[in-house]
This record gives sequence, structure tokens and C-alpha cells, in this order.
Amino acid sequence: MEFHSRKLAKDSTGHSRTHIRYNMHHTTKIRAIGNSQGVTLPKALLERYHLREGDEVTAIETQEGILLKAQDAAFEKGMEFFDKFSHKYRNALKELAK
Repeated sequence: MEFHSRKLAKDSTGHSRTHIRYNMHHTTKIRAIGNSQGVTLPKALLERYHLREGDEVTAIETQEGILLKAQDAAFEKGMEFFDKFSHKYRNALKELAK
């Protein structure tokens, strides 16, 4: 595991802030899982992000490769609510946007 830190500007209280970024590098192989393929993640990584079997992650293509992102259930629920709300009140939202 790599640790990167850098000093940030002082905050409103005059205290210096340090940003720490953890980079856990883990090499794994693509494995057959039934008729599909998948990868395994190390236990420490799963624990850090509170992930367990059956949880969903999002795979995002980036310029550097593939980014796996843990799903945020509260965010997903909020987006689901917004989708219903925005569809129901789409005309009113269009008027408000003018």
C-alpha cells in the first residue's frame, strides 16, 4: 500500500491541512465465474469500503484504465426519487428553468 500526502492551504481557522491519499495496488487475474468472468478484491479493500458479497459496484472507463466505485445506496435512492419527481413535474420544472 502506498501513502501520498501533500500540504494544503491554511483553512479559515489558520490551521494547515494535510491531504492523505491511499493507493492500494493489488494484482489479480480475470477468472471464470460460471459463464462470466470476474476479478477478486483483497479483504482489506473490501473492509475499507464496507463491501461484501452481493454489493454492487460501478465500473467506469477512464484514460488510465478501469475505476471501480462502490455504490452509495442513499445517493441511488435520492436519484430514484428525483427521477420520479422530475417526470411528474417536468412542465413546472421547465417553466422554473426559464
